[in-house]
Amino acid sequence: LADRWILSLFNRTIANVTSALENYRFDEASRGLYEFVWNAYCDWYLEMAKVRLNGEDPEERANVQAVLVHVLEGTLRLLHPMVPFISEELWQKFPHRGEALIVADWPQADDTLLDDMAETEMALVQEVVRAVRNIRGTMSVPPGKRADLLVKVESREIIDILDRTQAYICELGRVDSFEMGNDVVRPRASASAVLTDLEVYVPLAGLIDLEIE
Repeated sequence: LADRWILSLFNRTIANVTSALENYRFDEASRGLYEFVWNAYCDWYLEMAKVRLNGEDPEERANVQAVLVHVLEGTLRLLHPMVPFISEELWQKFPHRGEALIVADWPQADDTLLDDMAETEMALVQEVVRAVRNIRGTMSVPPGKRADLLVKVESREIIDILDRTQAYICELGRVDSFEMGNDVVRPRASASAVLTDLEVYVPLAGLIDLEIE
């Protein structure tokens, strides 16, 4: 899911940046690249990639490394008109074809990699992770402490998505154990968040001083 999601956003970014430059909207091109690199690639995909990079499956590690390099190398091509010296210097450090970035081919968007389903499913994962992070921040849970997570949800489709992405949610939300289902009951001394079609509960006992809070 993470690979499908980042490749879908990357190809949307290629199309949007190319269109913006052709219409002399340099502000839109640079803003779109900034948002993609910072918000999607660094803040989410790079963090999710660590699950497989630190795993024991060499094939999965190779796959995620290939996607990381492919997207970053292509992003440097898109950035070249705006930051030519920095992008050229970085591009030379990557596996590449050709002598210089300035004469390299411009990226072409691949419509077959646009994946609405992956973007929708990843939006759900992000919503849950943000809820957990907000609870941790609001309740001053120390970053080093891993929390338990309970999700009350009825939709079988949502349960399937969360089950497949459980490793990502645990890594990004600093979660230890993860339980979900229609019969989940909110524990005592827990913080909650109500999201679309589900509720998130984070038990706080053992994480913070409940009396002080």
